[in-house]
Parts: sequence; structure tokens; C-alpha cells
Amino acid sequence: MLGHDVVLLHCCDFVQAPQLFRLQLLCHSVRRRLQAPDVWRQAFASEMRFISCDLARGMAPLVSKMPPDLPSLSLRFRWCSLGLDSATLLARHLPRGARRLQLAFRGCGLGEAAATALAERMPPELESLYLTLRGCPIGGRGVKAVAEHLPKQLKELGLDFRDCRLPGIGLRYLAQQLQQAESLQQLRLQVGGCDMAAMDCKVIMSQLPHESLRILHLGFESCALGCAGARAMAEALPQQLEVLHLDLDWCNVQAEGASALARHLPPFLRRLWLGLSGCSVGREGATALAKGLRELTLLEPRARVERGEEVSDLDQSATNLDTYVLKPWLTRERCHLDFSRCRIASVGCLRLLEALPQSLTALLLDVRGCAIHVEERGELRDLLPEGLEATLLF
Repeated sequence: MLGHDVVLLHCCDFVQAPQLFRLQLLCHSVRRRLQAPDVWRQAFASEMRFISCDLARGMAPLVSKMPPDLPSLSLRFRWCSLGLDSATLLARHLPRGARRLQLAFRGCGLGEAAATALAERMPPELESLYLTLRGCPIGGRGVKAVAEHLPKQLKELGLDFRDCRLPGIGLRYLAQQLQQAESLQQLRLQVGGCDMAAMDCKVIMSQLPHESLRILHLGFESCALGCAGARAMAEALPQQLEVLHLDLDWCNVQAEGASALARHLPPFLRRLWLGLSGCSVGREGATALAKGLRELTLLEPRARVERGEEVSDLDQSATNLDTYVLKPWLTRERCHLDFSRCRIASVGCLRLLEALPQSLTALLLDVRGCAIHVEERGELRDLLPEGLEATLLF
């Protein structure tokens, strides 16, 4: 709270009346504390959030207090009045030596020029970057500017372009730039509601840095993927993944697309989140996915298994696959499956529950709107393994 109070007190020009009234009630000791020389460093060291603020006037006093040597910075703006001048001013004051940066501008109306200004001033030594421009009309050129200025040594990258109505060609260019990030281990790309077809999905997936990625989150909700897009995505999934999160709600992948995903799930998976709400998966698709879950295994060094040691991570030093053995999923595994409004019926749900690995620790299965009768729900719950932390949504 101290960080937020000091920002509000200093940038009172863009604070709404109720918040100003709250600040007027601060005791004198707090007011004195806000004058301490280290208070702004503490404020910027924590995540700072601004909701419905007039930053056209408030950005200047905010960035004037930003320490230039911050190792990390997290600023989240939501539904704020933020124009080109404010975005440019913020870009100029970003700490050049920062290793971690999180900037969120949901619903702030940033355009192509503002996105370009921010991209051109990205700290060059970033290892972790999360950029949210959800609902901002940045266009294809804005995406291209962001892609061109991504630091090559990134290990974590999150880009949220949902509801930006981006063209497929802009997303293709972004994927080409991602291929150059040879150190990238974690990627979150959310482009729900953008103009992306099956061919765009195929190009994007083929450009991912397959060798280094371990955690992948793709959000393609309401994109026109269809069966062909889901199949192209499945065939190009990096096989070294340990965590996979796919949001394909309302993508019309149908049973054929779900079957393709089941056949190509990475074998090293420890955690899986699969969102297929409203995708017309049906019983056939659910049964195929159940088979894919049943066949998932994790490779572990043979010597450690023979000694009975618990191995929690893949030993990357071993390169000879002959020294590995197949072992079921580890006890840390979690699974989230969303089949809501897919009408998989009790048969599809039954196949899924029967295929669950016995070592699974947490499960969320959403089958709302799947034509499962009330009298069938109790029988399905009885199939859950003992000790499993499970939530079934009917």
C-alpha cells in the first residue's frame, strides 16, 4: 500500500476524487514516511497498478521519480487515458539495465506509434519481458515493431495481443523473430480474437524455438483455426515441453482436431491445461484425448530409477536416449481440461476419468453443458482416484 499511496500523493492531478479524499485522511506519520528518500525505490520495486487514471497529465510526475538503475519493473495500466506522448515519455524513462520488465496497457487505446515508441526503448539486457496490449489498435506495424526489438537473450516472454484484431501477416512476422530467441524457455502468446486462420497457425508453430522451450502457453480463443489449424498446431508442438497451456475456446477444432492434439502431446509433460470450450469435440474427440493422456510418460535416467531415487526434473545432461526408461507422470502433475459446451456426454467423461494417471495430484474437469444427467454425475465422481484433489464442474 505504501507504494500506491506515494504515487497517488505525488501524482494527484490524475487521481479521482474518492482517492484524493482517502489520501487526505492519511496520518501525519505516514505523510512524513512518504518523504523518505528510499520510498520511491520501494514503490517501483513492487508491482504498481493504475485503473481508470488520467495519465495524460500524471505520467510526467510518475516517471520523474523512477530510479534509473532498477533491476526489474512492473507497471500495469488498465482503462487509463494514455496517449502517444505519455507512452513515449514512459519509454524514455525505462531503466536501461533492467533484466525483468512487465508492462500492461489493457484498454488504454495505444496505437501503432505508441507501440513502436515502447518497442524501440526496450532495455537491451532483458531476460524476462511481459507486454500486454490487449484491446489496443496497434495494427500489423505495431506488432512488427515489437517483434523487431525483442532482446535476443530473452528466457521468458509473454505477449498479450487479445482483441487487437491483428492481421495474420503481422503474427507470422512475430513468429519469425521468435525463432531467433535461442535461449527462450517460457513463452506465453495470447492472440485471441485476432485474424488468424489455419495457415497462419501452421507458420507460427513452425517458427517456435523448439529446442529451448519448456513452458508454452498459446491463447487462440475465437480464432478461425478449425480442424486444419488444430492439426497443424498439434503436429508442430515442441516435444521437449514440460508445461503446456492451450486456450482454443470457440476455435471449432471438432473431434478431428482434438484427436490430432491427443496423438501429438509432448511426452515430457508434467502439467497440461487444455481449453476446448465450445469446440464441438464430442464423444469421439474426448475418447481420443483420453487415449493420449493414458500414453503420456516421462523419460528419466535409468540409473536413478533403478536406485529408486525421486527425479523431479529432466536431466538435461544425458543425451543418449538408450539410457532412459519410461516412467509414469510424476506426483507433481496437474491437469486442467475444459470441455464445456462440447457435449461429450457421460461416455466421453467416463473415458477421460479412466485414463487419468494414478500419480496425478490435481485435476479440474469442466464438462458443463455436455449433456450429462444428474443421476450420472455421482457415478462419475466415484471413478476419481483416492487422494486426487479434483474439481468436476457439471
